[in-house]
Amino acid sequence: MNRARAFENMVYVIAPNYGEFLSEDRVAQRWAGHSMIVDFNGQIIGSSPYPGEAACAAVIDIEALRERRADAHDSPLAELRTDLYREIYVQDIYSKNRYANAVPEDAAQARLGFFPPVYEKLVVRGTYVKPKSS
Repeated sequence: MNRARAFENMVYVIAPNYGEFLSEDRVAQRWAGHSMIVDFNGQIIGSSPYPGEAACAAVIDIEALRERRADAHDSPLAELRTDLYREIYVQDIYSKNRYANAVPEDAAQARLGFFPPVYEKLVVRGTYVKPKSS
């Protein structure tokens, strides 16, 4: 996903990820580690492909990015269909500044408590359809 988003939006993506939890209270996370830096062509130019503590670095060439954006022969920006996402994003999904005046809770249930109302809002809007199993 990081590579696709970098290419589609013609940006560098710096995607840090957290390390693996070392706790019996939490299940091991399948997405721990694998931090990366991706260039505007979708190429990984720096990575830390393991879940432990690490550093990740790469050269960010702003002038090369500007040249790529100015290339009329190969610019996805000219064909970007932002209208396709307008209906989904015209209203807020995740409220801004949720933790402006409060520290996020530590308990998983408290942190994830905001999901059901958000999901229901998307169902009511017609963005999502509930699975038959629910």
